[in-house]
Amino acid sequence: MNAVMYSVPLNKLYEVMFSCQYNEDSEFCPIILKIMDDDIKKNNGGREYLLQVWSSKGDLLFERPLEKPISNWNISKDKFIFQETRESPIIYIVRLFLDKEPHLHKFKLPEHVTKNGINSYFENGHFIVPPEDHKAASEDSSLEE
Repeated sequence: MNAVMYSVPLNKLYEVMFSCQYNEDSEFCPIILKIMDDDIKKNNGGREYLLQVWSSKGDLLFERPLEKPISNWNISKDKFIFQETRESPIIYIVRLFLDKEPHLHKFKLPEHVTKNGINSYFENGHFIVPPEDHKAASEDSSLEE
């Protein structure tokens, strides 16, 4: 067995960018990877990022190639929720299981929920969360219309 074992330099293939893990007892952990290898990018339609959800057993349960990291995400027990961009009216909910394939649900939000662009977003390698006063100002201006 030792004759066929070798090391794989994962850091040359992927860079772990972010994790959405709030509880170390959780059975599921979503992560965002930046793809470093050109062949892997090509195999993922030229997209530079991967959204993955792993189980506490070390199994990859869900994967989605992305052009840029997602805008909003959260996980609660076996429900993973994400929005790809802050402008997108689409919200995905992934129901996760340890013993079978996940269930992916897609919902479209009403336009008034996303039109002010007050959600978090990815820019220049960082997640940006607008300050609370920006949110209040956006809400106040929408009341005046």
